[in-house]
Amino acid sequence: MTKKTDWGHLESRLIGKIEARCHMGMELHTMTSKGFNTRILNIRLFRVVPNFSGHTGYTKQGVMLTKDEVRDLHSYLTEALANDSLWDDQETSGVVPIE
Repeated sequence: MTKKTDWGHLESRLIGKIEARCHMGMELHTMTSKGFNTRILNIRLFRVVPNFSGHTGYTKQGVMLTKDEVRDLHSYLTEALANDSLWDDQETSGVVPIE
């Protein structure tokens, strides 16, 4: 088993956890952390159920955003929640293929 990484130097402050239903055995953790000479929003997947090698804890997947980028993300998420047609899988108008 590998040695756990010490992330204490980031001085993370956990904001919340979401059980990620589309990523079984994982939680989505939102926190602020030290990084890039400022505090950033750090969104990370946390493995609750061990993987094939026995690893639990944070995965390599994550997103770090500045406060301005968080404002943009907040705007996009608010728009997504307000627009019910985005959640209708039968509605195809306005669909843009992602390459």
